[in-house]
Formats: sequence, structure tokens, C-alpha cells
Amino acid sequence: MFIDHELGDGVHYAYQFRGDGALTGFAMGKEIHGTWRLDGNEFCWMQRKFTAVEECFEVERRGNQIRFLRDGYEALSGNLSPIKAQVPTRVPR
Repeated sequence: MFIDHELGDGVHYAYQFRGDGALTGFAMGKEIHGTWRLDGNEFCWMQRKFTAVEECFEVERRGNQIRFLRDGYEALSGNLSPIKAQVPTRVPR
């Protein structure tokens, strides 16, 4: 469900989940890098920061709406969509 998809709210954040377990994107204007994995019904990720700590969440899905829950409370929610292919830009000569 998450492989090669992006989770975002359209304004504040967009996280891209690559098939190799890489996590990229941005949150509040800052670049995000890290790793992600699935463990049963839990989604786990680790964002590279000064001290990287893995966080795991229960996943709830309705269509393309995703909610990450911790102890039954919503920690994050957004729309899940396929990562759009990057169109190569042409450099004028």
C-alpha cells in the first residue's frame, strides 16, 4: 500500500515511501530523509535527525485517506497517492 506512494496534506508535509525502504519528503519546509517499514498492521519510520528514533503507528485506511494512530489517538493523517513520475526538464541551448 505504501510502496512508491506519497502521504501528504497538500500544504504542510509530503512524505514519499520508496520500494527500497527509503523515506524522503518535507515537513513544514524542511527536507526529511529516513527509512520506513511495515510490521504487521504497524507502520514504522525513522527520520534522520540528530538522534534518530523509530516511531511505529497503527494504520487505518479509508480509500486514499490514511490515519496513523498511537495508543488509539491520531498522530498523523493525509491522502495517499502514487508518486508522480518526474518529467525531465530540458535545458535551453
